[in-house]
Amino acid sequence: MKSGYLSFNSEVNRIHVSFWDSDKYDLYCGVTFGALIDGRWMPTRIEFSSDWYLVDLFESGNIPVELKVRM
Repeated sequence: MKSGYLSFNSEVNRIHVSFWDSDKYDLYCGVTFGALIDGRWMPTRIEFSSDWYLVDLFESGNIPVELKVRM
């Protein structure tokens, strides 16, 4: 399992994971991962409606910049 943080790639209108080892992974609808929320790893998946959102965690357009994740 690798850890990193979320960031937005405006060139392709996608959120990607920037891993600590400098790898990057573009996310697409349905990808599952854990997000660190208030010190706890919460399972989620990313989806797109009018903007990107994390199911059961953040509404469309409200994903925090540099949210820590693992996958």
